[in-house]
Amino acid sequence: MKDPFFLGYFYHLISDDIWVKEIYYKKIKWLPQPEKKKAQEQYYRDFRRLNGRLIDHYALVCKPLETEAVRIDEIDYTYLPELIGDLRSDFALKDETKDEALEMLRFDEVIDVLERSVKACLGETDWEQQ
Repeated sequence: MKDPFFLGYFYHLISDDIWVKEIYYKKIKWLPQPEKKKAQEQYYRDFRRLNGRLIDHYALVCKPLETEAVRIDEIDYTYLPELIGDLRSDFALKDETKDEALEMLRFDEVIDVLERSVKACLGETDWEQQ
């Protein structure tokens, strides 16, 4: 499976699994309501605040992307143009919130989980054992 889209999808699933276990379950999953709702709001605000920091930290560049039909049952590729638009927006607005304090997440723990995800995707570690 060498197609970049399929590899990206597979790597995204691995990364999601690690993220959920290492971040979401530990910080939010088991909270009682209404604490859980408040924590989720903070969590999603932190995502926006992290975008610019991560773009800068990894010196990311937004390259032109083209959409094409894919055959994965779980994916409706008609949403890809909107997702690409969101990605471009993240790059365009990267400096707007990156200096705001994080509420739920810590930058170092996010970097740690991302780095472990990369290692798992490259086969350097077993993600299921993390």
